[in-house]
This record gives sequence, structure tokens and C-alpha cells, in this order.
Amino acid sequence: MKLISYVYLDKLQPQFAALTAAQADGDVPINGMSALWIEIQPGIEINKVLDIALKETNVKPAILLEEREYGILEIHSESQDDVITAGNKILEVYNINKNKIPKPQILTSQIITNISDYHAQIINRKADGTLLIPGQSLYTLEVAPACWATLAANEAEKFVDVGMIHYRYRGRFGRVHLSGTESQVLAAKNVIEKKFL
Repeated sequence: MKLISYVYLDKLQPQFAALTAAQADGDVPINGMSALWIEIQPGIEINKVLDIALKETNVKPAILLEEREYGILEIHSESQDDVITAGNKILEVYNINKNKIPKPQILTSQIITNISDYHAQIINRKADGTLLIPGQSLYTLEVAPACWATLAANEAEKFVDVGMIHYRYRGRFGRVHLSGTESQVLAAKNVIEKKFL
């Protein structure tokens, strides 16, 4: 098994939790819970990863994605200890050192200010959460591996009053779209970049 992403979220934020719940096939995570996102290769092995977590602790899965190339799992709990214990057990079974977990790479991190009406309309067609309002600023992030978009979205919301339009945790690259005033999205950009760099 090759570990692609291992992303621990200590406290889910309201918008992030709501967007995750809207995409969940399993148990719905809520604001304030802790979560762990794991992405691996090959995809089929994600079932064993989930089995380890569920037999070790009281975590619940929201997302189990089994693709040919990769597998993604989200587990959560009101107990941070349960999430951390489940993650540690998974790493132990696969003999993975926490210090060897791959780090994310930011590919794009940009702000567009004073969004026009037409730009807002086309972005809003793909919005899962907050709608982009003309005149606001738009922050876009592209990160690899994709699962790290979860940390970026949750951390931005934790520290900045910003609108979460969309986040994507799967595929080759993860993406986050946030909206707000120019100062809000700049603060979100700074939080994300500080977390990753």
C-alpha cells in the first residue's frame, strides 16, 4: 500500500462539515468533530484501511471512494482521541512512519478581486456551498495530492470569516474556491500557504 495523503482535521468548521456531509455516502460529519482523510494506492486496499479503523475505535466513515488507481477514506468522531488512535493504528499496520508522510504541493494560489457579474454566474454553476456575489473577491487554490484540499478549506474557515464555494478532494489535484472581501480572501490565502509551506 502506498500512502498518498494523510490529513488530520482537529475540528471541523461549519461550512466545511456541511459540504462534506452533502457529499457523504456514509455517516454525516458535523461541526466540531475531528476527522481523518486518507488517500492510498491501490484503490481496493482502502477497504482494509477502513476495517482497521472501525475495529480499533468508534470512528464513523462518511466517504469511502474506491477507484481503480486510488482509494479515499474519511473517518470522523466527536473524540479527537478516537480519530488519532485510528490513524496511528493504520500507520502501524502498514509500517508507515508519520515523519515520512508526503507533504502537499501548492500548484496555484491566487486572488481575483472585484468579480464581475458574468464571472460570478459561471462560478456559481459549480458551487456546492456559498454563492459568489459580484464585487466580491475570489480565492482559488490547486493542491496535490488532492486530499489536502480538505485541510486548506477547513483551516481557512477556522481562522477567517470567508465563504466556502467549493472544495474538491479527489482526482489528480484538489481545489478550493473561497469568497469574501479582498482582505478576507487574502487572510485565507495567507493561512493556507502558512499551513502548507
